[in-house]
Amino acid sequence: MTNTLTSNENLSHSKSTEISFFKTFFVPPKERITIERLFELIKTGGDFKENIQKIRLESNKELRNGRKKLLPAVTVSGLFENERKASNLGTHSGFLQIDFDEVSDPFSAIELLKKDTYCYACFLSPSGNGVKLIVKIANQKNQHTTCFRQLENYYKTTYNFTVDKSCKDVSRLMFLSWDENIFVNENSAVWEILIADNKNKFSSLLESFQKRENFVSGNRNNFVFKLSLECYKANIKMHEVVQLVSEKFATDGFTVDEIERTVASAYKSKESVVKESKGEDQHTSYSLLKRAENYLERKYQIRLNEVSGRIEYNEKSKNDRFRELNENNIYRELQHQGISLSLNKITSLLLSDFVPLYNPFLNYFENLKPYDSKVDPDYIDKICSYLPVNDMERFRLHFRKMLVRCIACALEPTVFNKQVFVFVGEGQNTGKSTFCRWLCPDDLGEYLTEYVNTDKDGLIVLATNFLINMDELATLSKAEINSLKSFISKDKINIRLPFAKRSSVHPRRANFIGSTNNDEFLTDETGSVRWLCFELTGKLNFNYKKDIKIDDIWRQAYSLYKDDFEYQLTADEIKENEKVNNRYLVSSQEVQLIQKHFLPANRENGEFYDATDILNFIVGKYSHIKSNTRSIGKAMKSLGFARSTKYDSEKRFSNYGYFVELISMQN
Repeated sequence: MTNTLTSNENLSHSKSTEISFFKTFFVPPKERITIERLFELIKTGGDFKENIQKIRLESNKELRNGRKKLLPAVTVSGLFENERKASNLGTHSGFLQIDFDEVSDPFSAIELLKKDTYCYACFLSPSGNGVKLIVKIANQKNQHTTCFRQLENYYKTTYNFTVDKSCKDVSRLMFLSWDENIFVNENSAVWEILIADNKNKFSSLLESFQKRENFVSGNRNNFVFKLSLECYKANIKMHEVVQLVSEKFATDGFTVDEIERTVASAYKSKESVVKESKGEDQHTSYSLLKRAENYLERKYQIRLNEVSGRIEYNEKSKNDRFRELNENNIYRELQHQGISLSLNKITSLLLSDFVPLYNPFLNYFENLKPYDSKVDPDYIDKICSYLPVNDMERFRLHFRKMLVRCIACALEPTVFNKQVFVFVGEGQNTGKSTFCRWLCPDDLGEYLTEYVNTDKDGLIVLATNFLINMDELATLSKAEINSLKSFISKDKINIRLPFAKRSSVHPRRANFIGSTNNDEFLTDETGSVRWLCFELTGKLNFNYKKDIKIDDIWRQAYSLYKDDFEYQLTADEIKENEKVNNRYLVSSQEVQLIQKHFLPANRENGEFYDATDILNFIVGKYSHIKSNTRSIGKAMKSLGFARSTKYDSEKRFSNYGYFVELISMQN
């Protein structure tokens, strides 16, 4: 929140407010005076004026302090009963005293404080070497210390004035002073506790900021400086930033003083930008680089898309869509503005932290309407009903997991999606490909691609897209399928993006979906865990497009993701999937011939054949066949033949093979 002049339900912060009065330091509180009377006594000096003059002439500090205790005094913050201590506070006055001791130039300090929004009254201290200030605060007793700490930070960061920490004591005694020029501003603002809106604004900003910056040793000052720049843009006051950052990050090794200096430095740099934008010292006070920054900040929104690696911009006055920035155009524009910065320096500026990071995936999901399971329907379950899938129960489970897995892969650097989600269905125009494209929301449309080559360009596609739609898997060769399999297994990509100067490691963000009209497209008999295949028994119900919004599906999936929904396949689900995928394997010659001549059997009623025996049997019948024992083993495994052992008493060792029943004579 921004501290503004406010009214108080219980107290008007008026001159008629009463406070405890002490004739001297040694006398208990038996009297009370109004704030108005306090100001009159300070202005005239009352009957203590002569003592004040002696105090100001006294060079011996000990004697000076002794004379001060003979002065009348008040407790600015309220009325006390019997004894002056915090527990005896009867009514809080709504005022708080601030002491600036031993100020180098008290009169200049007073002139400065007169312009301060929160200065209700300020005057010289009894010694004449300091300044006393009275501020209106929220009047609840339990807010006094908090208000003091925030005011302490405020005056330190705003004016570099050090406040006497004793003022945090609500029973703090203030010795009356004499200042004919006492300043009083009845319309000063009330200092309110830093509450809800600015705390929430700061918390939200910090959460987003920590996703791209880390508060670690060696980066603490840089972290706070950059965070402060963000807070400045969010219109959070400097002293509030100091307070909130200190509460969160201050330690013995990173003190409040250091935080104050860092925040003040950030705000000072930003305030210089504001002055320049108003035309002050445009050609003398700022370097070319600073003038370039100021010009670009005033005219454009610029961001670095951390997914594509591109620098994007739009013109603030037009508020149009973001598009790729061309530094050559920026160079030309700056030259026309009389800012003769070299192209290399412009490029360096655009690649520095002057340009904030932007993640389109995180931006999309974070800006979706929150899903409420108590109110919203199960959109994921609903969309499943529009697809004529052979095994609906299994499909509902894995479709839900796939959606959440896609989000995790896109957002988390350490997560990658190991599976390709495939729709299998005979015939054209069933709606498979259209549905796969529809799954990509409009806002992420530019991060959908239809194919990926298994080369350097393909690696870039893996790092810079949300969905890769493999439209017709059946057209891929065995070599292409196997190359694709290795691509699917990548979790990180070491490449140089088109706009980068050097190679770097990027997270794999892309997720694979696909479709095929051919029910035989898998080629690896040793296992196909990376493929999740679902058979369509007919055309999709195309009403899903008008009945369901894709954003609703993704916001439900994002809710599941944030609730730690288990999106990875379990061991049992992997085994089940392997069995399901056997029906989609391309039938090799070995598979076809084994199916023709052998049936699975057991030890009691079958004959034992090892892979060599089976190979010799097949080659003996089909001499043109070229195969090997490894291919035979893969085929036997994919067909479900159990691998067993049998002891050979003549050779005295156990051999691996299969118990089978020959059926060749029947064909």
